[in-house]
Amino acid sequence: MTLNPAALPYREDVLNYVRNQREQGREVILATAADESIATAVADHLGVFDRVLASDGRVNLSSSNKLQAIQSTCDGPFDYIGNSHDDLKLWARARQSFAVAPSSGVLRSMKGVCSPQKLFDAEGSSTSRHLRAVVKALRPHQW
Repeated sequence: MTLNPAALPYREDVLNYVRNQREQGREVILATAADESIATAVADHLGVFDRVLASDGRVNLSSSNKLQAIQSTCDGPFDYIGNSHDDLKLWARARQSFAVAPSSGVLRSMKGVCSPQKLFDAEGSSTSRHLRAVVKALRPHQW
């Protein structure tokens, strides 16, 4: 099965923020638990990432594994945008923490480990629901 990244829904508010950070000279990394073939296709399509860190068939790059990969890749503090309980360890270590349409439980847990800098709310919530459905269908938690 080949994934067409152009067919996926994207949050323009998040992409605009990422583009702005890159325009300011910051390195922007797509760090995801998705398989590296999917992550690379998405990164190539969007053209806003300097580097991709992703699951490789041996290591599922989520939670602690993602934190370790980011820390070994970055020379110093990092900012992190996430949306799930798997991101708590990263938000706790990030210089600045951001969340995209977090559930109330995720937001409550997030506030227990950091002070969120910005919440990209459920604006366009149908897109967010659609993206969650796509991610759930891909079953990255089983990789």
